[in-house]
Amino acid sequence: MSNRLHWGHININVASLDVAMEFYQKLGFKVFIPGIPYLNLRTNREAAIPAQTARALGLPEDTKGRACIMQLHNGLPKLDLTELPEAAHRAPLGSGRKT
Repeated sequence: MSNRLHWGHININVASLDVAMEFYQKLGFKVFIPGIPYLNLRTNREAAIPAQTARALGLPEDTKGRACIMQLHNGLPKLDLTELPEAAHRAPLGSGRKT
């Protein structure tokens, strides 16, 4: 059995979706999906995240944003870029374990 690490995508919250997309395009990434379907977000228009998903992410139920999925070449890595301008800035979610 191989000990190689496998992963599908990385979530990145950004202050400006347009600026982030331009930056990653300079690194060779291309838009894979012009939105993030499971968040109900699109690149070209602001939309509300489904209430149940917002609660699971610790966000207010009326949180709106824009997003896209980018990929490098024709495979991995994939980046989920999410702009949530109305969401309060806070520390990242953790496991709750003390080290």
